Amino acid sequence: MRLWIWFVVAMAIVVAAFLAVPPSEMDRGLGRGLRDAGWLPRNAFGSFVANHHAAGAGHVPYYQRLGGYQDAWDDLVWLRATEFYPPAHPGAFMDTRRALAYAYAAIGRPEPAAARMLDAARLPNQVSFYGGSFTELDWERAVLMTYDAHGLEAALEVWREGLEALELNERLYLERAIADGWVLTVDEVVAANGEATGGWPRDLYPLEERYRDGTRIELVERLLADRDIARADTLLAELDEEGVQGWSLTSARIQRALNALERDGEVRDAGHLADLSYPLVLASSVEPMRWHTSVGYTALDLNRTVHLHDTLGRCDDVRQIVDAYAASAEVSPSPSALQDSEAAHRAWRALSDACWISSWRGDNEADELCRLRRQVWQQEAERIESGDRNQSWFPMTLRPPPETLECYAPIAP
Repeated sequence: MRLWIWFVVAMAIVVAAFLAVPPSEMDRGLGRGLRDAGWLPRNAFGSFVANHHAAGAGHVPYYQRLGGYQDAWDDLVWLRATEFYPPAHPGAFMDTRRALAYAYAAIGRPEPAAARMLDAARLPNQVSFYGGSFTELDWERAVLMTYDAHGLEAALEVWREGLEALELNERLYLERAIADGWVLTVDEVVAANGEATGGWPRDLYPLEERYRDGTRIELVERLLADRDIARADTLLAELDEEGVQGWSLTSARIQRALNALERDGEVRDAGHLADLSYPLVLASSVEPMRWHTSVGYTALDLNRTVHLHDTLGRCDDVRQIVDAYAASAEVSPSPSALQDSEAAHRAWRALSDACWISSWRGDNEADELCRLRRQVWQQEAERIESGDRNQSWFPMTLRPPPETLECYAPIAP
């Protein structure tokens, strides 16, 4: 009898050990089915966490919105459990790891945030999970979080690692796609169509291009914000040498010029930057950009361009830009008439436009418009604190309204 007990225990241990190993691409038939079944609870748990308790899962986390700090704390209770019981599916693993990274970043813990985002970024090449833009974005966030945690040199090391990983990932993806018949080689296209198409018949996402340039431009922005001008100039020179272009780089250069104008009173290429940026920003006033809520370069583009022209004394340009935005601004309802978060969000956006534009121009009603903007923002904060977890996007902090521009300053008698 005792022998049978030991036999049953031994068999249970063997089965448990077999099911504990994640399914492999080499598994086939019954073995694959059993391991898939054994990992169903783990996969289900990871999916539940990603879908219901990972506000930052995916690539548009809303921890930066009003109430996001508490959301991050609440989510971490569930997300931490996924570290001890990770899902087998690589997509779910990356979702929960990047969600952990966003949550840690939101509560002010940059070291674990950077480590978790690196987990998400490094996984694809290890598990044959090739292709897609998620990989590029994970590496970009890993670089920036590493900068916050460990500084520029560590961030550049991660950037170089990511560039190599993305190039390898794309090469492996092409090899897998060709082997599986998803795309054809040039020779196969010629054989089928009688002529060469100049490359792959399927357009592939250039994973490394935006990452290679855009991530370093964002590091320049961080360095400028931290007043680390010397290293920002070094990185800008590196981008120059490679011939990198684009509006985001122009925006960073405008900020660099503003810093130099503030310090030295003159900059060699300030006039060129003003000429370059003016028509682009003016054209955007036709369909107003919500630059006060933007998480990209839009807010920086408008604010910096206006101040660059103002500092250079180009008042005709300043007035044309600001007045064009004022003419296209929306009229918002009174805060007392707002009954739901969606209406509050629309009103806050319109009041933010009016507050900033009136402050730039030094209008008499600027103070009142900015007070109403803060009133709507505070009203939404109280709604969230009362338990109404809406999906409206309000930032956790408000930018202070700008000072009156020199071009609109009253002329001294």
